[in-house]
Amino acid sequence: MLKHDDIEIKKEAVWAVSNCTTCENVKLIELLVKQGMIEALVSVLKLQGVKMIAVALEGIDTLLKIGEEHYKVNGEN
Repeated sequence: MLKHDDIEIKKEAVWAVSNCTTCENVKLIELLVKQGMIEALVSVLKLQGVKMIAVALEGIDTLLKIGEEHYKVNGEN
């Protein structure tokens, strides 16, 4: 949905995708990342609209925090 041309659909999709990051279910997050969640959120950063960009950044930030908590940065699993 984030790849849709209609800006209203993009707005709803960015909220939905970003909200998915708040569940902190690592398996769900892994699945969504494999399905292109990060790329979808990053694509929003190219758009105009401060609120949409803020929501996308918040989702990316949450993904990074979850990754940091659940995976060792130094390569140890």
